[in-house]
Amino acid sequence: MDELEFLNNMADIGDIIALQKWAEARIEDMSKYNDFAELMLEMVNQIDTQGIENMVKKAMHRHLSSPDI
Repeated sequence: MDELEFLNNMADIGDIIALQKWAEARIEDMSKYNDFAELMLEMVNQIDTQGIENMVKKAMHRHLSSPDI
């Protein structure tokens, strides 16, 4: 949840570089967030901060609904 809050804040302020670094690190690590990070990187490349905010808020909602995921 902390990472989602971080991403939401970075999207809020339009920090594309922080979002890009986060996504690239997750892709490089082949983490469980790989698919999410790849989608985010696409949005970063399009400078779609609103799309990123929407995606992160949906993920936050899913996490709150099912914290074990």
